[in-house]
Amino acid sequence: MVQPNILTDYGLPEIAEEALQLVAAAAPQQHVRNIAVLNLFSLAVNGQDSIRFDSLRTRLRDSRLVPKQQTQFALLDAQGSRRLGRFGSAREALALARRLANRNQFFQLSFEVEAEAKRLADAVETGTGATSGRTLTRATTEGRPMAPDIRQAVDDIHSLTDSIFSGQVSFVTEA
Repeated sequence: MVQPNILTDYGLPEIAEEALQLVAAAAPQQHVRNIAVLNLFSLAVNGQDSIRFDSLRTRLRDSRLVPKQQTQFALLDAQGSRRLGRFGSAREALALARRLANRNQFFQLSFEVEAEAKRLADAVETGTGATSGRTLTRATTEGRPMAPDIRQAVDDIHSLTDSIFSGQVSFVTEA
């Protein structure tokens, strides 16, 4: 699946989101931008952020993804739909993920699809999984102690993001 991010592992999903948005906007290669958007989608799924989920879902649906990314997207779509109580959409996305994983012999993703199928069946049976479409409240790093190297990385990301969006930094790609 989409690889976990060290910043989210340290409880800093908002910083991970900023870094991924930077990559999604500025990376010269399309496949790198797609990976960043898939990771942003994963953050929205895990945070049960229905607004970001729907926005990124539309963006990814309209993107040219390689087969593995298509499979990852379908699986994340199924997971997010289940968590938001959209069981019909979850079933459709799960069926697509299963077809893609089997056709392309993505064995690890096939296992993840089957695990999600069980979670979906359990959610449908018990009526759980719905979160009333609640939106994740963004946490902040203000006032939280951080290790000095993480604090420096956070500060560097903020500085780079500010520079790029103010036009002070530009990226040059080879022709």
